Amino acid sequence: DDWGKFQLMNCLDLTITGNPWVDVFLSAGLSPHRAHHIFPYQRSGWANIYSTDFVRASAEKFGYRWEPPRSLQFSRLPSIFKAYIMGPLAHPLSRRVMYDSFIEEHCDWQPYWHMVKYIVK
Repeated sequence: DDWGKFQLMNCLDLTITGNPWVDVFLSAGLSPHRAHHIFPYQRSGWANIYSTDFVRASAEKFGYRWEPPRSLQFSRLPSIFKAYIMGPLAHPLSRRVMYDSFIEEHCDWQPYWHMVKYIVK
């Protein structure tokens, strides 16, 4: 029931270049993601970088595990690609799977026909 613990346990920081000052610029301020969730009203990614050391110290003080930042290229993008690009298409409301495979989804003529009708309309 602890909101702060939930945020720390379910958020991970992101690294793109390994330099937090460059990473915060490239990620629009969200590379220090745990600090962003603990202090959501900070209006600066730079403040999130500064706050990260305090968040880490508090987490260690209360015995919460502190994971190192995850790599965008080697950790996050492959899982995002697998979930969103290679994952099966599901109906947006019922979440019923529409196709059994990526190949079946992209070889079916009905979505393309729907697209043509939409464009012509």
